[in-house]
Amino acid sequence: TRIAYNKDASEMFGNYAGLDPLHLPKRSAPAVSLAVDNSDQVLRAELRKIILEELKAVLAA
Repeated sequence: TRIAYNKDASEMFGNYAGLDPLHLPKRSAPAVSLAVDNSDQVLRAELRKIILEELKAVLAA
């Protein structure tokens, strides 16, 4: 079977017949913590304030 990447027949395309994409090794990723960090309370309060101001502006329009 030829793949239409290069017209030159001397340019060899890799043989991937032995690959099984359904059984490839899994890559590990670091665990993501979903817990709320209490040290960010000031930032969270500021974000709430900004969001509330934006919502008030949208609803008043």
